[in-house]
This record gives sequence, structure tokens and C-alpha cells, in this order.
Amino acid sequence: MTRFGRISAINDIAISPDGTYLVNTNDDERISLWDLSRSEYRQTLQQHTRRVWSLAISPDGKTLVSGSNDRTIKIWNFATGECTRTLQQPSSVFGIAISPDGKKILSSGNNLSVLLWDLDTGECLREVQTREQWNESCAVQLSNRLIAASTQTQINLWNSHTGEHLRTLTGHTGLIWAIAIAPDEQWIATGSFDQTVKIWDTQTGDLRLTLQGHRDRVRAIAVSPDGLVIASAGDDAEIRLWDVQTGNCQQILVGHQNCIRGLQFHPNGKAIVSGSFDETIRMWDIQTGECIKKLINKPYAGMNITRVKGLTEAEKAALKALGAIEH
Repeated sequence: MTRFGRISAINDIAISPDGTYLVNTNDDERISLWDLSRSEYRQTLQQHTRRVWSLAISPDGKTLVSGSNDRTIKIWNFATGECTRTLQQPSSVFGIAISPDGKKILSSGNNLSVLLWDLDTGECLREVQTREQWNESCAVQLSNRLIAASTQTQINLWNSHTGEHLRTLTGHTGLIWAIAIAPDEQWIATGSFDQTVKIWDTQTGDLRLTLQGHRDRVRAIAVSPDGLVIASAGDDAEIRLWDVQTGNCQQILVGHQNCIRGLQFHPNGKAIVSGSFDETIRMWDIQTGECIKKLINKPYAGMNITRVKGLTEAEKAALKALGAIEH
């Protein structure tokens, strides 16, 4: 299943806690694994049967979790690439988050259901939110004490331990596609189709700041490890870095040629990594705004299959889509 004819278009990325490895979704059922430190493609993880939307790596770096249109959540041994468990969800899985202690998974479906799972046992612990309304806008995020999930233009917050609903945040005028929670949990940031990023106080529910500047839908949000910078990106193919306290835009990172869906700060706090529908992954220096690394998401880039025997036309077409060439 492809979109815009780009099966290597990227919907999400995740970086290992030590910054060595990166995984990305494609616009199909594959997950790609890279050695980020060496800029080398390592392998493809393929157990899903439909498009993979979201990824998360556990804080200890041992487990990868993926969510897909095939209505499953898959848990992988990150060291071996083995799928160790499959969890069934009633609808396509849109969002995935892992708790900071590595014990729980939060998932969202495109029917706006939000489920909390035990990572070790695979048991569904709680149905946090249910609304039978088909829509892909159900962003989720999980911290030590908070669960955050979007429903259309609103964000709901719950106590992650008790399941108590804390408050509803209202102010966006477009679908909310991305959520990030501050390291100290005092505020959250949300990105919306209304082209804005909003910062909310989690204690009071008050809107602190509205960040304006994007020229199209915002689809990705990330917060720096020190909690001082918000990064946002989306359909205008630009990454904007914002000062959390003032709301000032510090940098605009330009280079991608299509919408950006994957965005995460490098664990060292000095760089940010982005994944785009232009089939590239880029690493940026957040001080200079310079693109310091570019990965082309085509694992067979440059492979010459001109004289390879035994390939069917369909197999040749698939290899070419992944970067192989034929003269």
C-alpha cells in the first residue's frame, strides 16, 4: 500500500537512547533500521501486513514498539530484530508511546480509542478513552504522571496511575496531530492543522503561548531534553525551533522537499532528526541550523540489477522503488 507512489516516504522515526540507532516507518508495512552514528542502513523489520504509522523505543533501548493499519501493536527485541509479541487492537493503530519507566505502552486507534498496556505481559490495563468516530487525528503521549490524547480539536489529560480525567484543553481550530510533554510535566505542546503550536499549563489548563509561523498543517512536535526548546514541523517541509519561555522562533531549518512527519531530538540535545515524505532522514545542528547528516531511505540505493537473472518484472519494480538501478 503506497501513498503518492512513495513507499519509502517516512511517517515516523525513533532514536535509541544512546543515539546510535534510528528506526523509521515507511509508507508500507516495513520498518527500517539504521546505524545513525555511521550513517549506514542495517536491516528491514517486516512482520506487519499494512502501513506502519508509529514507533517508540523503550528507555533502556531493549524494546521497539510499532503500531500499524493492520490493527496490531508489535513488540520487538531491538538487539535481534525479532518480533516477540503481537497485541490486537480493535482499529488501526495511529499513535504509540512508552512510559518513562519502560513498563507501559499507550496506543491510539483511528476510532479515537486510547488503550494502556503492560509492556511485559501484553495485558490491556485500561481503556482510557473511547469515541466511535472514525478519524486519524488521535495523537497520544505518556509521561510519569500524565496521559495526553487528542480528540479532533481538543486535548484530554488523565492521571496515568489512577486513570482519573484531569481536564480538557480547548483552543485549536484544526485537528491536533502531535503532542509533546515537557520533561518536568509542567506543560505540554500541541501541533495542529490550524498551522499553530500551542503550549498549555498542565496544572491549570491555561494556554501559555500560541506559536505562529508555519504555512501549512503541523504534524510533528518534539521537546529538547532540557525542556527549553520546542521543535515543530509539518506540511510546509520546514522545521521551526521555538524558545519555550518567550515563544520566539530561534531557527527555521530548510532542506526537505515534502511534508515532515517524524521529528525527534538527538539524546545529546545538540541535534534534531527529521523524517520526511521526500524519502530522506536529516540530522540538523540546532545551534547553526546546518544539516549535518542526510540518509536516503532507499536500502538498495545504487544496486545494479541489470544482469541479475531470475527476477520477475514485479520483483524488479519493487527493487527499483527501493533504489536499485537497471540500465
